[in-house]
Amino acid sequence: MWVLSLSAGPGACSGTGTCTVTMNAAKSVTATFNLVLPNVTVTLVPDSTSVSLGGTLGDTVKLTNNTFFSQAFQYWTYMTLPNGSWYPVTGELFGPYTVTLSAGQTGSAYLTYGIPAIAPLGTYTYYGNVGPYPVVWDSDSFTFTVTSTASIGTRQNWELLENNLTK
Repeated sequence: MWVLSLSAGPGACSGTGTCTVTMNAAKSVTATFNLVLPNVTVTLVPDSTSVSLGGTLGDTVKLTNNTFFSQAFQYWTYMTLPNGSWYPVTGELFGPYTVTLSAGQTGSAYLTYGIPAIAPLGTYTYYGNVGPYPVVWDSDSFTFTVTSTASIGTRQNWELLENNLTK
């Protein structure tokens, strides 16, 4: 997030609020944009960007507390299907799960999902979000493609196979 700070010289105005400067003489106004990191950031690293029907999608989740004090927040996931629809239609694929990180702490977890044998072929986008659910402080995503295979297995729904976050 970018924050705009204004300064218009002695007695005129300063800060991030509304600033009105009457230009009745030569005056200077300075605008400064500062990058402000969210309280907590999320980074997703997938094992692969191509997964077969009946196969397994794995990703490493890295959460970083960018503040000088402990943060409690939620982590949750969802995805968009090849047709652009949100999945699951209601709720989340995983979470929301409460995480607490100390000041400056980084934590990671590994999640795996079984790809259903009936999943549509095509490109999906997987999203990981952090914040006080459902408010998003930060989000990361990656795309992956579901392809056909000779041994598609019998899995009928998206299934969380490994959850290193809640152990």
